[in-house]
Amino acid sequence: MAGAWQFVDYRDYRYQARRVEVREADDAPVVRCELAVRSLVTAEGRHLVHKSVPREAGRVNPGLYLLLDREVRAGARLLRRFPADAYPAELSRMVGYDIDGEEPFVLVERYRGVPVADRAGQLLTEQQHAFAAGLFRALRLLEAAKLVHGGLTPDTVWWDDGRVQVGGFEHAVLIGEPRVRNGKSRWCSPAQHAAEGAASPADDLWSAGAVVLEAVTGEPPGSQPVPERFGAAVGELLAGVFAPAAADRPTAAELLSRLRAPDTVPERGDSAVRDFARSRARFDEVLVAKLAPPAAEPPPPPPEPPRPAWRLAVTAAVVVAALVVWVVLEVAR
Repeated sequence: MAGAWQFVDYRDYRYQARRVEVREADDAPVVRCELAVRSLVTAEGRHLVHKSVPREAGRVNPGLYLLLDREVRAGARLLRRFPADAYPAELSRMVGYDIDGEEPFVLVERYRGVPVADRAGQLLTEQQHAFAAGLFRALRLLEAAKLVHGGLTPDTVWWDDGRVQVGGFEHAVLIGEPRVRNGKSRWCSPAQHAAEGAASPADDLWSAGAVVLEAVTGEPPGSQPVPERFGAAVGELLAGVFAPAAADRPTAAELLSRLRAPDTVPERGDSAVRDFARSRARFDEVLVAKLAPPAAEPPPPPPEPPRPAWRLAVTAAVVVAALVVWVVLEVAR
């Protein structure tokens, strides 16, 4: 049963204030991530995914704020890089976010289809080709935006009857930034799992190769995948993808060439970054405040020293004398 309508205030990637009327959606897609997830629908029928950090969860695990931070930064960067009328279907699209409230959140357009984890081993031959081409094209687009996804798994890659969409940017960083540790070693290179060195598009190539293997074969990849074990075609496609050194792996463009798939990247979109710079500064300010330990309460003031006994005696004598004078004056009246 759908919930009541309510207004949600947020900011878009230009830091412009927005408001949308939403309610809980009747059908909630499966979104597997560490953030709290809700499925919403707007009054106009637009379906959204709401990811947030509940207050108590953030208190127990402050690292959740960093996951949300990366999702917002990546979403905003993609919106600036690609024009609104030609935004790539292979990448999830951020709607907006709010980081000022007690429970910060990000709004994303609903992912298309289902996580490929739910279709692993079930793709037909032509679907396998379309899946691999769509995934490597998504990586090509991320590279054009100077982003490394850092968290590609069968749960963050979605499949919709012939089309791929990549979402879940909670581990995304810019190319050249320090690698972010990823606990899902099954789908990431050893260097990324250990958070060693600088992030590279080759990190995503390793992860994408592991996802392709699982999608095609239905078998989870090992820490050292061997594509040739699954046939000559798979071996030829993924040759070099799992090379130990990132520099020895092919690029996404090379993988697309092997698949004879088109390799086109849209022209740059919005080049105005002033508003987003202001938004990012505000995001950093709020994030630091949320990650800071709670301020210690000030110590209670020291107790007043006890008054000497002679002072108490003098005070009592003065009070008694004043009382006697008052009585005498009253009698004299």
